[in-house]
Amino acid sequence: MATDNLLDRLLPSDFEVDHYEVLAVLERHLGPPGQDGPGKLIYPDCKEYAIRVRWGNGSISRIEGGPGLGLIDLDSLKVAVREELSESPHFAQLESKGIPLHRIERAILFSSPQKVAGYFRTPDLQLLPAPGPAKQDADATEHPFYIEFSVPMVQNSMIRDYRRWRIARQTALVLNALLRTHVRLKPRPATSLWAVCRHTPNEPEAEQHSHWTQELYIDPDFRKSAVAFTEPHAPPIPQIPHDEYYGYYAKLIPVRLVTQGLLLPDSLESMLAAFAKLDRADRMRFVRAAQWIGAAYAGAWHNHMSSHFVALVSAVESLATELTDGPRCEKCGQIKGVTQRFADFVEKYAGRDTGETKAKKALYSLRSQLTHGSGLLAYDDYLSIMMIQTPYFFEHLDAFVEMAELVRRVAVGWLRDKGERGDGA
Repeated sequence: MATDNLLDRLLPSDFEVDHYEVLAVLERHLGPPGQDGPGKLIYPDCKEYAIRVRWGNGSISRIEGGPGLGLIDLDSLKVAVREELSESPHFAQLESKGIPLHRIERAILFSSPQKVAGYFRTPDLQLLPAPGPAKQDADATEHPFYIEFSVPMVQNSMIRDYRRWRIARQTALVLNALLRTHVRLKPRPATSLWAVCRHTPNEPEAEQHSHWTQELYIDPDFRKSAVAFTEPHAPPIPQIPHDEYYGYYAKLIPVRLVTQGLLLPDSLESMLAAFAKLDRADRMRFVRAAQWIGAAYAGAWHNHMSSHFVALVSAVESLATELTDGPRCEKCGQIKGVTQRFADFVEKYAGRDTGETKAKKALYSLRSQLTHGSGLLAYDDYLSIMMIQTPYFFEHLDAFVEMAELVRRVAVGWLRDKGERGDGA
C-alpha cells in the first residue's frame, strides 16, 4: 500500500482552494467516503479504497494512496479538481470574450437592534436596506437587510450553492464580530415557534391570539444572483472615526445607533480587506472567534448568561495562540501562567484603557469557575431570576459588560494588527 503524501500532486501549493470543496469533488468522482479513524476519510468506502484523506484544523493535511490507488487516474482527478473549482475551459472561453468570471450573489441577513437604512460598498461586498416589504414595529429586535458579494464562477452547481452559503455566513459572522450591532444569517432549517398574532399595532390583548408558525422572512422579489451590484436607492450608511466608534467610554454610541439607524466605523473597509488577505490558518482562527461571538448572542444571551460569558472568553482564546503555545506544568499538563497570558493578550489588542491587568485576570478566573462547573453568574441564580439580587449580582454584571466590550476590541485590534503587518503572521 502506497504511503507517500499525494497532496502536492493533487493540490499544488500555488492552487488556493477551499478544502471543503475539494472533499465534495472527491466524493463526486470517487464515491461517498467512509470513516477510517479520527480525522481520516477513505474514498470510496470499501476495503479496496483508492485514497485516504487526513484532516486537521479545517484543511487537508495529507492524502495517501490505498489498495485501489492503481484503479484511478490521479492526473485526471487533479484536472477535475481544477476545472470544477476554478479553471474550466468553458470559463476561459468566456474570459476571452470579455465576460466577467465573477457573479454577484445575494443573501438576507438580520441586524439587531440597529436597522440598516443606507448602503455600504467595497469592491467585493455591498450592504443594502431591505425594500418595502420589510416593515416592522418600532421596537422590532431584528431588521432584515441584504448583502451582495462577488463569487468566482464555478460549473458545479453544488459547489456554487455551497460558496454562496459559506460566504454569506462568513460575512455575517465577521460583521457581527466587528460592529456594534448583532448580525446573523438565519439558521437552516428555520425554527418553528409559538407567536402572537396582532392584526393592528395597538390591538387589545383580548383580541390577540397565538399560533404555531415558522420563523422565516420571505421577499417574493428576492433573487439569489445578479450580474452586477444593485444600484442603491438609499444614502450611504454614515461612518464615524474608528476611535470614536470603538472608544471604550463611548457610552452614547449604542443610543445613537438605535435612534439614527446603523452607523459604521470609517475603518470597516480596511478591516474587511485585512480579513480577506489573512492566510488560511489566521482566517480560520478569526472565523472561529467570530463563531463563538455569534454563539454567545444567538441563544445563550437570553437563556444562560454564564454560557454567554464563557463563549466570549472562548472567542478571545481562539485568537490567542499565546494561550496554547508555551511551557506546560509537569504535574497537570496545563500551560503555565495562562491567566497572565490572557491578560497580556487582551491588553495588547484591546488597549491599555480597558482597565487594570488585575481586573482582566479576574475575568479569566471567573471564566474558569464557570467552565469547570464551580459557579454561575449571579444573573443565572434562581433567586436573581426572581429579581432578588445576590451579593455578587453587581460584580458579575460588571464582569459581563466588561467582557462583552473587551471581546469586540480584541477582535478589532487583532485584525487591524494583521492588516498593518500584511504578512498573515
